Amino acid sequence: MTGNRIALIDDEVALTQMASLILMDHGFQVETFSEPQAALACHHPGRWDLVLTDVRMPELCGFDFAQILQAKDPEVPIGLVTAYATPAMADLARQRGLRGLLAKPYEPDELIQFAQQALIAQQGFTTTLSGEC
Repeated sequence: MTGNRIALIDDEVALTQMASLILMDHGFQVETFSEPQAALACHHPGRWDLVLTDVRMPELCGFDFAQILQAKDPEVPIGLVTAYATPAMADLARQRGLRGLLAKPYEPDELIQFAQQALIAQQGFTTTLSGEC
């Protein structure tokens, strides 16, 4: 699993930096973006093995970002990260072919497990949501 390239997109720079350090400590190569348009501008198919994006961002929501990225690169797995996770949001993510939904705040081991599962899942869906939202 080490060496996989992950893109992190979140307008909360401090959270992106923290997540990047956690992932790099586990052998992942990480690129961070605070603006989804910047990530789209430098993406090309094969650049990343996994993309993790926040849902609520001022410039472009994570669902719209994922739709644009999927049109450019249908093979790249995309996972959502959000503080506003609901079962309905998880269902929508699943319907749109995304790899999972990670609820904020998360523990470092939850982030690592989420990334690993999203990378190995063929058509699977991963969530840290409890059924109690």
